[in-house]
Amino acid sequence: MSLNVTDESRVLYIGAEEGDMPALLASWGAEVFMVEPGVKVWANIKAIWDANDLKPPRGNYLGFCGAENSDHWISGYTAYWPEESYGPIIDDHAFPWLKSACMQPIITVDKLTDFFMVPTMISIDVEGAEYEVLKGAERCLREWHPTIYLSLHPEF
Repeated sequence: MSLNVTDESRVLYIGAEEGDMPALLASWGAEVFMVEPGVKVWANIKAIWDANDLKPPRGNYLGFCGAENSDHWISGYTAYWPEESYGPIIDDHAFPWLKSACMQPIITVDKLTDFFMVPTMISIDVEGAEYEVLKGAERCLREWHPTIYLSLHPEF
């Protein structure tokens, strides 16, 4: 990724987990928009960004990316750090799965590009929901041709 990131890069990072990779991309000059459904991990993400003196991300989405938007998709978006970013730093957190999303908001990549950012790169690390994310990104891929970095998890 480091060979492809420039100051002009706009990275949609889906599955930010603890935020270290998105922070690294930001330190290389990329503008980053993070998607992460793990409520408990947002304080860790913000701590990593603060420790590296990085400007805040372009936006954040506390929810899932999937093939279809939930009725309350907008509720996951924040232009700033989500409220959960100001909680305690934790050691152990389980990753949430899209198939058990319950009431968390779900947004498609296409909807994200309509409202928040057209990416030049998309990183997808979603523990088995890769196909669902890609189905929700069809128009973005067709129109904008972003570079895709995909962490495939065949065990899921």
